[in-house]
Amino acid sequence: MHEHNQDKAAPRQAYTIREACRLLHISESHGHQLIKQGYIEVVRLGEASPRITQRTIDRVLTEGIPSDKPNKRRAKRAQPSSAA
Repeated sequence: MHEHNQDKAAPRQAYTIREACRLLHISESHGHQLIKQGYIEVVRLGEASPRITQRTIDRVLTEGIPSDKPNKRRAKRAQPSSAA
């Protein structure tokens, strides 16, 4: 019975996509985009649904998450007005 308690305290090594997105504070759709782009790696163990490892989550938290939105906004602001 003592071993069972130790197993509960052990950190998880992999998460579902939904769980990983919650840990990263991103939407599932953004998570799927990052997976499709190759920024977030998934692993498959047998026929189970894809998992994201703790190592990958740690890397994304350290490096940050790429986003197109700020660059698009800056590009719009940087364009000179044609009514000059």
